[in-house]
Amino acid sequence: MTNEDIRKYQMLVRVHEFGTAHRDLFPARSVAGKLFAAVTAAADALRQYDSNELAGRGGEQDAVESKAAARVELRRQLRAIAGIAATADVAGLGAKFRASLDCNDERLLSQARTFLDEAKPFAETFVAHELPSTFLRQLQAAIDAFEGAMRERASGRNQRRGARARIGATMAEGLRAVRRLSAIVPNKLQDPASVTLWNGARRVEHGGRSKNGEAAVTPVAPEPTRSSTSPTSATAGTQSSAV
Repeated sequence: MTNEDIRKYQMLVRVHEFGTAHRDLFPARSVAGKLFAAVTAAADALRQYDSNELAGRGGEQDAVESKAAARVELRRQLRAIAGIAATADVAGLGAKFRASLDCNDERLLSQARTFLDEAKPFAETFVAHELPSTFLRQLQAAIDAFEGAMRERASGRNQRRGARARIGATMAEGLRAVRRLSAIVPNKLQDPASVTLWNGARRVEHGGRSKNGEAAVTPVAPEPTRSSTSPTSATAGTQSSAV
């Protein structure tokens, strides 16, 4: 999750805790009780999606490193084959193994597969020029390693993007529930201290700081377009707006 997502997630957790502490006022079957349950479900889901996003990002980053190493090795082998073909005393061999290594991944793989097929009838020639007797197997292994790293990177990227999309949708659901609660909860609370706790629970802290050093906050209000302030808002120089 982004820093802003984390702050909103923390707000959802606080709202969940407030609902748990005041379960007697907002029973599970009431409208507010169901909304508190929706907030709890959103917070739980966000925690899991965040783990999925982090895992996907980590897998993608690891695969980038693996892919870079695999590309270097594949290009090294293709360069060696092309160099021998260009200098060997075999008519037409150089034309079969012309390498263009400064290319995209798909083109590099295509060249590698072509080299693998074309080199088989000339394996003895390449070995006579000091390529290892296993050079064809090594080339196949390099191709497999490069393809595998590409798949791992794509898998990590898809996992990260999928989790990112689910975080966005789930966060929106949680915020909608809090906005509805913002119109309901104050009607039930009689104790000013409880109202203050509720107002504090539903506020989203910003990364900035006010003049007194406290974090700036944004209230999650019933009407997204209405500005709102409260005694717990940041002091002069910091704006508070409804989410």
